[in-house]
Amino acid sequence: MGGRSPRPWVLGVPRWLGVAGRWGGWMRGRCWERGGCRVLAGGAQGAQLPPPAPRYINYFSGLLSGSIKMNSNTLFLHHVLVPALPAFEPGPFLKIYQSMQLVYTSGVYSTSGAGTQSLCITLEPALLLKGDVMVKCYHKQSRGADRDVVFRVQFHTCTIHGSQLWFGKDELDEAWRDERFPFEASVEFVFSSGPEKIKGWDTLCNNPSITVDYGISDPAVRWDSYEGFNVHHEDSLEGTPGRLGPPHPFGRGRGGHCKVGTPGWPRPR
Repeated sequence: MGGRSPRPWVLGVPRWLGVAGRWGGWMRGRCWERGGCRVLAGGAQGAQLPPPAPRYINYFSGLLSGSIKMNSNTLFLHHVLVPALPAFEPGPFLKIYQSMQLVYTSGVYSTSGAGTQSLCITLEPALLLKGDVMVKCYHKQSRGADRDVVFRVQFHTCTIHGSQLWFGKDELDEAWRDERFPFEASVEFVFSSGPEKIKGWDTLCNNPSITVDYGISDPAVRWDSYEGFNVHHEDSLEGTPGRLGPPHPFGRGRGGHCKVGTPGWPRPR
């Protein structure tokens, strides 16, 4: 998109979601009717914002108006269904962050078999999630110790009320403007309220031609692009993991988030 990313306030909105839930009885209608939220939404319409922006605006306004109810139940992630992307190099893998802290790294999947429509990444045991969640999909390059970001998606567990969650191409960071990502493709998340395997999903498996390498000691897989919030080149493997560049000059807000409205937000590739 060029220039600095408008993501600072987008990443800060999840913290407002909890506030909206606690203050819902007092705030509902007041902020929206007085125009505060209209200004937020209206001011965003004229700019080209990344996919999470309108979604989090809807979250926030829905919680304030009461059209979205807060979900306080436990939520376990069991499966992530990712489309096969032949235009990318083989070797997709996922990283899942909760409040910007890495909580899961999948194995590297080999999708060399012909006719593969999608792959299912199964988390065993299921992953307990709560709050602001970000999922990033990478493809490990076949040559050299590097990787490409395929998509990035953010959501908040308090807004999830079903067992499945879908995101189309236009809702995925990076993918929404990448011609290699098919227009009709989507990413699906499968949840339940407990860690036990979901009945009916236990037979879900990948094409026999798909193999998984769980050797996540590979630097291209292990590298955590948010550790230290490297300002210059988060996903670059130049240097060593112990040298991530200078710390963020404005520090980080409580809960692992960078402070809302902080200029110079480091945008991971």
